[in-house]
Amino acid sequence: MSGHSLRPRRRAAWAAVLGLAVVATLLAATNPPTIALSVASWTDTEWAQGSLGTDLVSCGTDTGYSSTASGKFLNATLTDASLGPVVGINGLQATRNGDTAAQVTPTSAQHPDANDPDTTTDTFTNPLTVSVLQQDVLDLTGLTTALPAGAAGMLGEYAQVSNTGSSAGASGLLNNSGGIGFTPTTQDTQLPTAASLNLASVLPAGVASASLLIGAVAASAQLDWCTALESEIWGDGTVSGVVRNYEIASLNLVTQVPVLVDLLASATSTVLSFEDSILPSHTSVVAARALLENPVIVTDTMTVNLSEGTVTMDLASVMRSGLNDQAPNTALGLDATKVQSAITQVTTLVTAWTEAISKELQKAKLDVLTGLLDTLNAALNSLTSVLNTTVTALTPTLNGVFSALPGVLSLTVNVQPDQPNAPTGAAFTAATAASSAEYRVSALRIGLLGYLTGSELATVTFATASAGANARLQ
Repeated sequence: MSGHSLRPRRRAAWAAVLGLAVVATLLAATNPPTIALSVASWTDTEWAQGSLGTDLVSCGTDTGYSSTASGKFLNATLTDASLGPVVGINGLQATRNGDTAAQVTPTSAQHPDANDPDTTTDTFTNPLTVSVLQQDVLDLTGLTTALPAGAAGMLGEYAQVSNTGSSAGASGLLNNSGGIGFTPTTQDTQLPTAASLNLASVLPAGVASASLLIGAVAASAQLDWCTALESEIWGDGTVSGVVRNYEIASLNLVTQVPVLVDLLASATSTVLSFEDSILPSHTSVVAARALLENPVIVTDTMTVNLSEGTVTMDLASVMRSGLNDQAPNTALGLDATKVQSAITQVTTLVTAWTEAISKELQKAKLDVLTGLLDTLNAALNSLTSVLNTTVTALTPTLNGVFSALPGVLSLTVNVQPDQPNAPTGAAFTAATAASSAEYRVSALRIGLLGYLTGSELATVTFATASAGANARLQ
């Protein structure tokens, strides 16, 4: 928060003390004082109100504040049209002015503490609902499915306001208290299905189709403005009263690689040739069939799905920095060395899977009658040829996508509009002489750029939370 608006009050307080000191000095010329004036005689926590009056500040007890908080899971502008009203994710906002009843939008928001004897605070929640599930670019289908068994939290929006100078907002996957409902160690089985952002419309012609999968996200913001005021006036000014957090479970790039489907078809045909030529129960044929029936290769950082013809890569593993624990307004960028290493790994995985099948079939061939060998050798040779074609195509296909990404995609995490290097258009309410600023944080902002122009065509922001502006009522 900005402390500049508080300094005039501090100067007013010191001016009052100085004025008294001057009067005392003048009196001393004729009447020796019996009591020395000292700032140390001010034992209460007070701050100047106007030129002469003072108000007692008792944080946690004073109730003369207004406060505002909000949470919004999705803010998207695609082709110059805001999707907020379309998909039914308008956000949750609550405001309270002193002892007046809190105002909340939407009015359908849940109020779990409505009957709580603590009348200083109001809490509102808004479970996530989506009315339109799929657009040409943005697909939110996964958000409507039930959370996995044992899910880390609830998917929704949260706002808490009080008349004591504090407020809190949150959105995304949250716990019951409005905090982030998962950690980097939370199992994938406890996280909701990702939303999907189709990149086909911005990738240049001739580049493979790709999409971005956004996993569980959350953000929270808290503001204790009374404590911040106290620190500014009577302390060293280091207590801001602001706490902002965000979390992104995963960010994956899915690239379409059709040659993988061709490779699976060739492997299937080859295994069938052996099953038709010798007993299907042959140990090596059974082993080859087992590999064939699970054509999904999974590692810590990628998944190669031959049946769907896709390569899914964890973008965090090829970024110059991770997704979480980043400074405000951190722009993510690809690390060229890591990208090339990942592409090489895809080729290695696909080759190893295919050669494992070939190895089992080569062993089975030892038990085949001579008359069938020509047929089986032809099948194996065909599989090797298709593998070579696949490997040859993999590198340029994946390279094409990754080379194009910096020109069509911008990724910013921990977006805080009041901090340096905030993305263009990231707005917030600034502090005034009478109120705090609005402290906003968004977990992830995605910009879609024109490949030739570099200009931003669309933006999608996930998990935004804000606390403030809060004010001391007169």
